[in-house]
Amino acid sequence: MKKVFVLVVLLVAVLVTSFFSCTVGLGTEVDISFPSVAISYPAQASIMRGDFVVSGTASDDTALEKVEVSLFSGTDKNKTDPKVTQLAELDREKGVWSATISNLATNSGYTFSDGDYIVQVTASDTSGRINITERMYYIDNTMPFVMLDRPATKGTEPPDPYGSDLVFSGTLYDDHDCSKIVIDFYIENTEGNLELIPNAQFVSKNI
Repeated sequence: MKKVFVLVVLLVAVLVTSFFSCTVGLGTEVDISFPSVAISYPAQASIMRGDFVVSGTASDDTALEKVEVSLFSGTDKNKTDPKVTQLAELDREKGVWSATISNLATNSGYTFSDGDYIVQVTASDTSGRINITERMYYIDNTMPFVMLDRPATKGTEPPDPYGSDLVFSGTLYDDHDCSKIVIDFYIENTEGNLELIPNAQFVSKNI
């Protein structure tokens, strides 16, 4: 009976020693966090014309692999058909990225037509973890339409007469707000050509 008791005590001592001597660790190289990514520029709902730059910040607790920028139509709610996807220029040391989205002008218009678009940015680390952020923008490459109503003239009739104050009025149309109207004045020279009158430009913000 004594031998059995000694054997049981010895077995319990071995199990207790094994439990407390065994430590579980993930090590310093195990990646358990997702990368962080943010868009810093341009601001949400900005109006983009021609080529435009998107930039921001990105980082990871171990190693950041890449940052990708995709452009989706605003009507593509599920974001399944990107208009373009490209790698951003990434400075891992500073934790910043930037990408230039080219919107080329062609005879038939621009690569990306006017409308609402979503820019989606995806940061990936070397463990395959990703993080996504996005912003809505407006592409508008159509020039504003402006029509001058007064002063006016018709055919060979002389233009409207004015005194010391010259009043301009008309119609302006654009999909987005216009900040100002610039009016330049020209004079006909002796050769019958129009020359710009220096220092006579008028800028109106009364729109």
